[in-house]
Amino acid sequence: MLAHGFPLPKPETVILANQNNFSIFHGIFSI
Repeated sequence: MLAHGFPLPKPETVILANQNNFSIFHGIFSI
């Protein structure tokens, strides 16, 4: 059993997380 309680992450959640990470990295490298 995983800590967050979900058996598997939803594809939508993974996509949103990837988009958020890309935005963060883009902001860091654009400085």
